[in-house]
Amino acid sequence: MRLGEILREDDLMPALQAAVNRRQELRRPFEAIWWNNIALIAGDHQAKWDPNRATWTDRDVTDDTSGKKPRMVINQALSVYRTELSKLTKNHPVVEVIANSDEATDLAATKVGRAVLSAVEWKFRLPALRKEIMSWVIQTGTCAHYVGWDYLNDDAGEIDYTIDPATGEPAFNPKRLKELEEMEERGDVTLDKESFPLGDLDFKVYCPFQLLPDDTCRNFAQLKDLITTEVADVDVIRSIYGKAADKIRPDTVTLGPMEERLLGRLGMAHPRNQQSEQAAEIFTWWLTPGIYTRNNYLKNGMYVRWCQGQILDVSIFPYQDRRMPFAFYQHIPAPTTIWADCVINHIRDINLEIDKTVSQLVETKDYMANPMWRIATQHRVKGKVKAVAGGILKYVHSPNIPPPEPIQGFQMPGQVENLVETLRMQILEISGQSDISRGSVPTGVRSGVAVSYLQEEDDSKIAPTVDNMEQAIAYEGSLVLERVSQYYRTKRIMRFYRRDGVFDVVKFKGADLKSNTDVISQAGSAMPKSKAARQQFTLQLVELGVLTDPNKIKEMLELGEAEPNLEDLQVAQANRENQLMLRGMSASTFDHRGDLVAEKENPVAIPVKKWHNHKLHLEQHYREMSSDEFDHLAVSNPEIVRLFDEHTGMHEAELAAAQQAEMARLEAAKGAPDGQPAGTQPTSAFTAPPPGDAAGASSAASQPTVNGQPAADASGQISNS
Repeated sequence: MRLGEILREDDLMPALQAAVNRRQELRRPFEAIWWNNIALIAGDHQAKWDPNRATWTDRDVTDDTSGKKPRMVINQALSVYRTELSKLTKNHPVVEVIANSDEATDLAATKVGRAVLSAVEWKFRLPALRKEIMSWVIQTGTCAHYVGWDYLNDDAGEIDYTIDPATGEPAFNPKRLKELEEMEERGDVTLDKESFPLGDLDFKVYCPFQLLPDDTCRNFAQLKDLITTEVADVDVIRSIYGKAADKIRPDTVTLGPMEERLLGRLGMAHPRNQQSEQAAEIFTWWLTPGIYTRNNYLKNGMYVRWCQGQILDVSIFPYQDRRMPFAFYQHIPAPTTIWADCVINHIRDINLEIDKTVSQLVETKDYMANPMWRIATQHRVKGKVKAVAGGILKYVHSPNIPPPEPIQGFQMPGQVENLVETLRMQILEISGQSDISRGSVPTGVRSGVAVSYLQEEDDSKIAPTVDNMEQAIAYEGSLVLERVSQYYRTKRIMRFYRRDGVFDVVKFKGADLKSNTDVISQAGSAMPKSKAARQQFTLQLVELGVLTDPNKIKEMLELGEAEPNLEDLQVAQANRENQLMLRGMSASTFDHRGDLVAEKENPVAIPVKKWHNHKLHLEQHYREMSSDEFDHLAVSNPEIVRLFDEHTGMHEAELAAAQQAEMARLEAAKGAPDGQPAGTQPTSAFTAPPPGDAAGASSAASQPTVNGQPAADASGQISNS
């Protein structure tokens, strides 16, 4: 039975089991390639995977059982693997949340989305998961990252539900809840309350051995359905699915192929079949909505989980975005199959030839050091001939018979020795890694600019893989925001790491995103960049006088600091003020813990302190006031614009007062004008206000002056307001 012929739940298992068997047969040839690549990286170069028997066989079967024949392993593939993994994980792509429109609500929602993505990156350790993903990608070409929802996760707490005795279902209507409470007070009913976990995001890495994609697709972006496999504890399965999993028993499983090979190489016996005490294999079928539109049972998509022929869970597609909840990473796209190719597959034979050639060179070297001997049968030699320093060979001399002599071997030609280097260069050429990737500068290259150019050209060969990784990470971000929008129905608090070296928190719920869940990645942001080249370029800009800001120089040199400095704290404070004013509130409406205690109809501007870095604060406020969102607020909510104007006006007044005080100090230091003695006040109607007098500073800042003195008005009189 085909999947499209499923009309009811009874048809699920025959069709799904047939699909699993068919897709496993189609995947089996690729499994042999993947296992051979994994063995190559692991250093087991004598192993070869036999797909018919599903076991390892020795690649070079020889008659030499004494162990004297050298079998060298020159693991050039491991070096290629480590270099490529470091390049692909060196930089993290920069992603942006795209607003659905230019409305103020959508623009504000994108800020929440960016904070959510930063918090999720840190909370769920996504960079570490991506390292595991890219490891599978380099060895096999394909890997998948699942972004879903775990409704059993209680890390964020639980929510209490009141069960309506009339329906037996949770009651959410406030009016009905009030009626039930009154009935309980009168003693008419006894209410039952249940607690359920709030749930949280769920991330899993699926290697290609766990993926059974639609056999009619040639691209993961076009998948209409997917079957995945995973191993879980039997007791955990029973605790989740209850009676549906009562008949589940531990599976008869075998050791992993690499584990079997390791035990065999160590000479340890291992059972071919091993009864697991707690493991069972679970299958999951994902069918996105809108595929079988004329099938009423399948048109809304399907989510089915089964184990050992028993259906554990069946429902319609659970996610509102109607997209496959997997981000697929690929190395080298293959046009004829859905499974991507990888570099390790192409350098395997070359690496094995290097092993063979080096082993022959070592064998020749051993022979030259300890050659065979020619001894006539008439000679009687006691013991074995040993080629050791100071050794003596005693034999019975026979007349007219040549004495024992060693049989000299032939010197290996230079072409054989050069073959190793030639094969090594072929591996580097195929993998796109030159000597500069390994820290070796080409002969004659001394300029840092030239080295940077060569490094950039070398890294550009992995651009298709980096582009695929950027798209996958952007897709992950979009899936994360979709899950948050769908399931975060109550306020959540999440922490995220800011660039200034401290942690910040964001309090939000899914409705705050306003369905702004589209995420893109900046092209080329994940490409590896040379830290040494960036630092050299920064120092050149400093020498030319282009860069003068010490903080910017430290940031570009990536020196790092143990704790944020005062300017970082001032920037963070200014940003907090921006958020308060954007919400139409002042600092006086919050208590010392940041909780809202009062909401005023006409809030006053946030006060300005003398110790504030006014220039730095104004830069942050001006940056916010220059945004598109602020332009819309001028029409939709002018009260917020008033708060910003009043607050920045106080900063400007303080800054002007400080400037006037500094000007007066300089004038007094060089002597008063008009021949007055130094240190005396000039006779004038204008007097600079003290630094703390904001009102005086504001009037002084608006007073026209000429050479530091008040200018005359049209009547020729000194203006004195």
